Amino acid sequence: SDIDSDTNTDEEKNTYIMGDVDLDGEITAYDSISILRASIELENFDELRQILADVNGDGVIDSIDAFEVLRYSVGLEVQSSVGKDVEIND
Repeated sequence: SDIDSDTNTDEEKNTYIMGDVDLDGEITAYDSISILRASIELENFDELRQILADVNGDGVIDSIDAFEVLRYSVGLEVQSSVGKDVEIND
């Protein structure tokens, strides 16, 4: 899976929500818990979920990502891409 870089390809693109690692269409505390668990290797994310979990874009899935997702889930301001749509080639 590659993040869309505005190039025309024949690959199917699907839209996902940054931070929605359980792919249910909502950002919830459950997504935050899953990201936190993945950050300490209690959960393994496939490539798609790794992209969606790294909401601050630093290349690392960690507690900062989990905290941002949790803040978003309760309606607080965030400083990341959590909640934004992203197109990913499948």
